[in-house]
Amino acid sequence: MGDDRPHDGAGETDRPDPSETLLDRLDGHAVTVERVRAAESHYLEMTAGSSSRGNSRARRAYETEIAKAMDRLAEAVVDLQESHVTIQSLADDEGISAAALRELDESFAAAHREYAGYLGARTYQQVRAAADDRALRERRPR
Repeated sequence: MGDDRPHDGAGETDRPDPSETLLDRLDGHAVTVERVRAAESHYLEMTAGSSSRGNSRARRAYETEIAKAMDRLAEAVVDLQESHVTIQSLADDEGISAAALRELDESFAAAHREYAGYLGARTYQQVRAAADDRALRERRPR
């Protein structure tokens, strides 16, 4: 009786309101995206630097640091993938389509576009290839 909404579908949206849980997960996803961005930046800085041509100990130390940076990036990517899947699952459970979800949260949509290579990566080598590909695209003149 207190419902003043039209019942013929006029004026209603195809997307229900997101739950607090989904909104919280979207906020957490933004934090995860920042972790990926920071880890990627660190990895790219490490790989852009010149390797030590000096003694083998310095070269091994440099290679170890690059490997650690890659490990941090891979861990962040796994967290990003898990967060992405969790959010999509929650949205699906709430009747929110993938397109509506990206419309609902622009930062989620931007991360979906920007990190598509990472989201599709299934191996350590694919994460490395995605990072290298992103580095090449960023270095291209526009």
